[in-house]
Amino acid sequence: MISAKTLCVVVNKPQSALAPSETFLRAHMTRLPFPTLSLVGGPGARRTDLGSGSFLQSRLLIARAARAVARRTFLSSVSSQDGRALTQYLRRKRVGVVLAEYGPTALTVARACSELKLPLITHFHGWDAYVLATQTAQRDAYQALFDQSAAIVAVSRHMQRHLIALGAPAEKTIWNPCGAEPDPTPGDPATTPPVFLTVGRAAPKKATVVALLAFAQVLEKVPSARLELVGEHGEQVTQQLTRALGIQHATTFHGSLTHEKVLDLMRRSRCYVHPSVTAPDGDMEGTPVSVLEGMAAGLPIVSTRHGGIIDVLSNTTAGILLDEYDVQGTTAAMLQYAHDASRARRDGLEGRRLLEAHWSMERSLASLSRVIDLASSGDDAGLAAMATT
Repeated sequence: MISAKTLCVVVNKPQSALAPSETFLRAHMTRLPFPTLSLVGGPGARRTDLGSGSFLQSRLLIARAARAVARRTFLSSVSSQDGRALTQYLRRKRVGVVLAEYGPTALTVARACSELKLPLITHFHGWDAYVLATQTAQRDAYQALFDQSAAIVAVSRHMQRHLIALGAPAEKTIWNPCGAEPDPTPGDPATTPPVFLTVGRAAPKKATVVALLAFAQVLEKVPSARLELVGEHGEQVTQQLTRALGIQHATTFHGSLTHEKVLDLMRRSRCYVHPSVTAPDGDMEGTPVSVLEGMAAGLPIVSTRHGGIIDVLSNTTAGILLDEYDVQGTTAAMLQYAHDASRARRDGLEGRRLLEAHWSMERSLASLSRVIDLASSGDDAGLAAMATT
């Protein structure tokens, strides 16, 4: 463990605020066993203390005006000004290692880390690996990032292989999925009505449409069934599609909710549904935290053979996996749990057991801590050993 050095966790965000679903980011900023600083926000607007503290660059009008003049007069840029401020901050705070959440974040902090000779750990999560890193215009930048990074973290086995195929060195590309906390007061799916829950924003890889199409068929056979959806969705889904399917009376769109409210919905549900797919632009899931949270709540899972979901649920009895876009298979799986409450309880208990044994937040943080330890001490052999496990 690094005792004399400080870890800085950095994440670029359009706004200096973490989403309720980004529990893994909060955990990385608050629960790793090192003195830890955090910076949240995009270049030029980074804030300390999980995005609620002071700005890295002053927001006073006179300071902002001076930076604007410098950009016009000396051909400076927001990026270069941010880089200088970041370098000064890391030096002043005696930071010893940087954890960059998402590839684009790592690209914006790489120069500062290079100037200060700080180990940089690049943590990929999904779209940054499958979309941004594959773009021709970004290829050289990502190859340089792969070479510079002391360690590269992928959250699924598929992502690990994908990054290596893109040029990431295999000996420092390490699989470490995010984890979830076991719910201390889980519900019992055997005692709840046939309520199905799905959590995810309106992104092509989330395939909410598959869940809605399948639920429409479930509702024909189980009129008491209900579908609860968490996450922001457009009117075409919330209004037009549900009305076209005739299921608007049995579906509830909650929008974005706090983590606590999502857990409360899980305690009152029979089954968690997560129909992930490969998006047209190649985007894929890593290991969805919401699937792990469904397991942590004791819910059986209906999902797809996709990304890190395969790592978690293949060859288990914790749920049912279908092929991508398999509406009929998803319908049949949901109907099994709607009709058989005892199976829902049995499969949910197995999922919770697996979560506690293999996919807990504690286990994920311990593995990431080991990566940070090895990277900060320059132990390439130790990292290579982790990369092959």
